Amino acid sequence: MSEVGIKEPEKLISPILGGNKKVTDVKISRLTEPGENNLSLVLKVDYVIENGNGTKEELYGVAKVKPIGDFVFGHQQNYKNELAFYNIVVPTLQDFQRQQGVDDVMDIFAKLHAFRPNFHGKNDEIDDDSVIMLENLIELGYENIDRLVGFDLELTKLILKDLALLHGVPLALRRLQPEVYREKNRI
Repeated sequence: MSEVGIKEPEKLISPILGGNKKVTDVKISRLTEPGENNLSLVLKVDYVIENGNGTKEELYGVAKVKPIGDFVFGHQQNYKNELAFYNIVVPTLQDFQRQQGVDDVMDIFAKLHAFRPNFHGKNDEIDDDSVIMLENLIELGYENIDRLVGFDLELTKLILKDLALLHGVPLALRRLQPEVYREKNRI
C-alpha cells in the first residue's frame, strides 16, 4: 500500500458491480487530516464505472484503512466490530422496525459498499491491507465540520433525535425479541 492508497481498489468493489461493468478510473485522496481519526486512515475514493453499453457512472466511497506504519492496538477487533455493525446490527435493527410496523425506518448510517479483511483473501484474518468502504456522505450533501466548534441548536436537536433512535431501537429489540437480541449480540 502506498502512503495514501489501497491495493487494487478496482477488485475491492468488483463484487458489487455486476457482470458487465468495469472500473475505468479511481482517484484516492485523504478525506481527513492525519491524526483526526486515530483508529483508521480515512480516504476518499472516487470510482468511474463503465457499463456494458458504454455509459459511465460514478461511485463515491470512504475507505477506512489501517494507518501506515502505526501500531494500532486492537486493529483486528475494531475492524471485525465495525464490519459486524454494518453487516449485522444495522440490518437487524431496520428489520425489527419494519416488523413493528415502522414506516420511517432509521436510515442514519452510511451504506457499506465493500470490505476486504486482507489482500490475499484466503481467510478472514485482518492484516495491514484491510479496508472497509462506506458510501461518501459528502456526496449526499453532508459535510465535515470543525470538530472543535459546537453545533447549532437545530443540528443538535437532529443529532439527539437520531441518537435516541440508536439507543431506543436496540432496547426495544432486547425487550420484544430477546432471542434475536442475544443471537446478534454474540457476533
